[in-house]
Amino acid sequence: MKRIILIMLLVLAVNVEASGLSRLRKIYETSEQKIEKETEAEILAVGQKYVAALNQMKQTCKQKGDVQGIIALNKEIGRFATNQTIQATGTVHIAKAQKYALPLIEKVKVDRYKKLETLLATYKKALEKELKRLTMAEKIEEALEVETELKRINFVKADVETKIPEPEDKNKWISKDATYTVSSWYHNPLPSLLTCEGRMHGGNDDKFAFHTEGTGQDYIIIDLRRLSLVTGIQIWNRTHPKAGPRARTLTMWTSMTQEFKDEPVWKAQELQDVWDVELEKPVKARYVKLGLTDRAPFHLKQVKIFGESKGRIMSASSSRSTTTAKSLRPSKPIKRLLK
Repeated sequence: MKRIILIMLLVLAVNVEASGLSRLRKIYETSEQKIEKETEAEILAVGQKYVAALNQMKQTCKQKGDVQGIIALNKEIGRFATNQTIQATGTVHIAKAQKYALPLIEKVKVDRYKKLETLLATYKKALEKELKRLTMAEKIEEALEVETELKRINFVKADVETKIPEPEDKNKWISKDATYTVSSWYHNPLPSLLTCEGRMHGGNDDKFAFHTEGTGQDYIIIDLRRLSLVTGIQIWNRTHPKAGPRARTLTMWTSMTQEFKDEPVWKAQELQDVWDVELEKPVKARYVKLGLTDRAPFHLKQVKIFGESKGRIMSASSSRSTTTAKSLRPSKPIKRLLK
């Protein structure tokens, strides 16, 4: 069926000059009918899977002796048989089947609109070519009919386009509401590292959000608070001429837990005021670790992590090897390193 639609689209695109308005319209309407039939078949298939899931749950209720569950499921099976719709309501017994089926129905609907959008764009292009051909031939009356059809199709196309959701941005700023912990601190860590606004340490030309003691391989761990697909990161270094170069071994690790592998996902190749990093491939992670691989104090101005949040928000947790700003007291200054 998809092959038939494709052939008709090619006819529209290639054989324009040999086609009048009535022929173009007929090809368009036939292609549209094919899309509608295909959509109906896909929705029917989802409905069959939905009923199968309800019947499977009914068997589970029988085994458990859940009378109320059987009653609710029988009622839903009967309701669906009558009106062939899946509603986002019902008891807990049918919620699982609805949660499975509703996204499938939505996907079928969106796919239908995408197919219609492609068909309408091809039809519009064919009409524009036909209008030009008729105008050049001074067939004014026929040209006006094509022009009227073009206006109608532009209206329909605009309406269809509003039904297609924007693709989800997989490069969103996902760390603004994250939390972070530090391996140690000399200047207390501030939320402005991740919020990128608010109070910071340092002067006007040398701001930073945290400062570790420099006891060796210092680091921070950022908790995104949910499973995420990390695609990139922006890191603003401290700009002090003596302090900035301390970040020359800046390294990034990611993990689903707070246990990190030795192999990093990124490492600075050269010193910069701002690292704008796009990972070679997206990485699934909840935790992002930034740190140094040598002995030096660690301090940054701001960090933005980009990607796509996948899971639900989880409560913030802290690793045994890290300490939050609230529970750690400053140690004795290491003046030689911190100057």
